[in-house]
Amino acid sequence: ECTIGVACGKATADGRPRLWKNRDAAHADNVVMALADGAIEYFALCDAGKPERVWGGANVKGFAIVNSVSRDLPQGSDKGPGNGGFMKRALQECATVEDFARLLQATDDGARRTRANFAVIDAHGAAAVFEAGHRAFARFDAAKEPGGIVLRTNSSVSGGGNAGLARLQRATALCKGPAASALD
Repeated sequence: ECTIGVACGKATADGRPRLWKNRDAAHADNVVMALADGAIEYFALCDAGKPERVWGGANVKGFAIVNSVSRDLPQGSDKGPGNGGFMKRALQECATVEDFARLLQATDDGARRTRANFAVIDAHGAAAVFEAGHRAFARFDAAKEPGGIVLRTNSSVSGGGNAGLARLQRATALCKGPAASALD
């Protein structure tokens, strides 16, 4: 199961944001692809042979995204892209974290089938996690957190879930302990 996180500049030695993901998925055959099938060119982590769904990536504008499934968020829409299709669209269209927030707002009418925590950063230093169901989302900016870091596993604060708590506690401990030097 996936663990994701973002760190803003106040949490890193060089002042630049960080994004990370531990991806645990049934598809062991993954590829990184350079794609130019939208307004913005990007690199995407995909299951081999399935470029229509993206499980992480970065585009040439400096926007990057990863996710973790969060089944405690509401579901119900049967139209629009799911988690992987939505991340692909974000890479094709978004240059900033604010662009991603606007994309979520524009699709809050049920035009997405997402149930995920999306960690995003951009070239301007923004770093945030968005917990996004199919009709609503909650935003957590790393710059507003005391340590400058936001972590999630497979549950959300806004959904009230408790899946992956042991992994979240471990990730939190690593970000505060000696392993935190990896952010430098």
